[in-house]
Amino acid sequence: MTAIVEGSGARTAVLVLGMHRSGTSVLAQLLARLGAAPPRDPNPPAPDNPEGYWEPAGVVHLHDRMLSAADSAWLDTRPLDLGELGEERLRGFAGQLRAALADSFGDAPCFVLKDPRICRMVPFHRDVLAGMGIAVKVVVALREPADVAASLFARNQISPDYAGFLWARHLLEAERHTRDLPRIVVPYGALVDDWRATAQRITGFLAPELPPADLDHVPSPVRADLRHHRFGAYTPFSGPLAELLGDLHAALERLPAGGADGGADGGANGGEGRFDRLAERLSAASARFADLLAAEFCFQRLTSPYDTVMPADPLRERQTLAEALGRLHRLQWRADAERR
Repeated sequence: MTAIVEGSGARTAVLVLGMHRSGTSVLAQLLARLGAAPPRDPNPPAPDNPEGYWEPAGVVHLHDRMLSAADSAWLDTRPLDLGELGEERLRGFAGQLRAALADSFGDAPCFVLKDPRICRMVPFHRDVLAGMGIAVKVVVALREPADVAASLFARNQISPDYAGFLWARHLLEAERHTRDLPRIVVPYGALVDDWRATAQRITGFLAPELPPADLDHVPSPVRADLRHHRFGAYTPFSGPLAELLGDLHAALERLPAGGADGGADGGANGGEGRFDRLAERLSAASARFADLLAAEFCFQRLTSPYDTVMPADPLRERQTLAEALGRLHRLQWRADAERR
């Protein structure tokens, strides 16, 4: 893709970024009720999200096609490099994204664009939006990783450690590629506990794109059961991973609103350096547990009921799974031999 030249600001896209099961849907719903245009083609509600996803179906379908073209899926913990698709293919996807955005939002001056998959492809979206003359502001949905893991275990039977790696990958990539943009972090607990206070923070952040709202006449986006998936005080993660996820969550909670206008994130030796070090820790942990992560990813793809997750070549995926399991077996045998 070409170098990013940000939009002029005649129109604004409010990107809702966050891991799946982190409250991105309720946050997008709140933004729509505060005045940001919602998609005209929303994905329909489902048992795991009865209030709806508040995301544009056409854009989400395009994201899944892009991930499939990269031999990936939404639950892939590996780094994603869309550049490997090649310039010609990326130009084609960029044209499709422009068309999908036009179908979903028309010429709305301020609209809410939400899909957790965007966390993995922020530079691509920024480039396309800039080419359309659309400025970007970012709202980051932050939920405790243990609660996200509990929700993913219930919905997708994903193991807690794998969910933790996935949570960290989404948040670190979203943070890294939005440092120079206006952004605000919205903790899930704060949103559920006092959505009006959260709404006031958001309208202040988005001014002048969104006018002040009369919150007495804004329907609540929060249901009483929005915290029904929780591990509570018990941490489900293995020790070193639990420490990494805790450090990342704490760093994101402390991230002040800012970005494009003056280094509110602390500069390369402050906030940015902290997140870069966390990314290095994630890369090291991912390399150490590469076979476990590969085995679970292959298992999820081979057993998924969804075409967007299933591999294009199931035989190759089974071979990859068998090879990873073989290495894990040998590792266990060596560990047992060393203990004897």
